[in-house]
Amino acid sequence: ISSSSSSSSAAVPPPPRIIALSGGTPWKPPPRDARGFPVTEAAASVLYLGKEMEPAALRVPFEHLMEEAFSLDTIGNAYFLRAMHTDPARIRRLSVITNAFHMPRARAIFEWVFSLPLAVGPSGAVTAGDQTPHAPYTLTFYTAENAGMSAETVALRSDKEAASLRNLPKTASRVRSMQELHRFVFGEHGAYGAFHHATDRSAEVIDPAVLSTY
Repeated sequence: ISSSSSSSSAAVPPPPRIIALSGGTPWKPPPRDARGFPVTEAAASVLYLGKEMEPAALRVPFEHLMEEAFSLDTIGNAYFLRAMHTDPARIRRLSVITNAFHMPRARAIFEWVFSLPLAVGPSGAVTAGDQTPHAPYTLTFYTAENAGMSAETVALRSDKEAASLRNLPKTASRVRSMQELHRFVFGEHGAYGAFHHATDRSAEVIDPAVLSTY
């Protein structure tokens, strides 16, 4: 995620921020560093952008980088980004960058989540005092190549993405606000709800080729 503030009060606008997303995936454990600590996807991305990218002239100053290291899927990417960073910081313009195989579902989810009011009343209207008191979000989307993946693997992952995308309208139709999304994420979503600890996730199976893309 690349972001910029919409504030016009400062004489010099703040520099854009790159916000690296994700703690990992529910499908496999995270890698660990030399000290044995887990390495999130967000941390790995920030380290690459700020310290490891070649040529070095392309590296991004760490003060221009931020992490969102809690999410474990695309709905979580959008929810935690908005709840942790963009709403509190009033960052209103976002550029979303992801792989080509992932873009259709990512775009649908981000457009849905970043259009939600904070809360809605029983009639479906935005409740008094809950309307966002500043400009709505402006999203742009940039697609990265499916580098390092065989055509067969891209096809398998694309099929999985398409199946998940077909289920999204059912969720979006009943989740109409950030308040309801919070309830869904922590009350119904298998990656975040505490209820998932009561089930044996070792029984879940995913194609190894698809697993390699996470």
